[in-house]
Amino acid sequence: VLRPWRTDDLDHYHAMLDDADLWRYMTEDMPTPFSKAVAADLIAISNAGHHHEVRAIQTPHGVVGQVRLLWTGSDLQPGEAEISYWLGNAYRGRGWAWEAVRQMTQAAMRSRTGLQRVVAYVHPDNVASARVLIRAGYEPSRPRTADGWMGFSCARQTV
Repeated sequence: VLRPWRTDDLDHYHAMLDDADLWRYMTEDMPTPFSKAVAADLIAISNAGHHHEVRAIQTPHGVVGQVRLLWTGSDLQPGEAEISYWLGNAYRGRGWAWEAVRQMTQAAMRSRTGLQRVVAYVHPDNVASARVLIRAGYEPSRPRTADGWMGFSCARQTV
């Protein structure tokens, strides 16, 4: 189930993100120190604004990570959105990331008629994340020129 982050997720959210290894593959640097106040701010940001849609990945084992669709950005072309995701270290390798990516992509294509393509960028060393995208129906595409991250895309007609 994909759902908005809630304030009662704070302790678990903080524990999952307080992991330098997880941040190694993110585009942002890990806030230092990574306090609960910073985590609370990130939850608030996740639920604010119309430029993105952020969802917690809820499983029978609790919340295991996050999936996000960015609707606006300097690298996005008209009709594009960018998907990103992360899982807490203890929850990787169980298929939850690809299922969340698949669900979020399909829901976006159904609800946004102007959306033609969803793109994703993956750190070149993050082979597991590349496998997630391919399993979810994404195809390799051009790398991002700014940093050389691997590119993937899913076009409307392939969903």
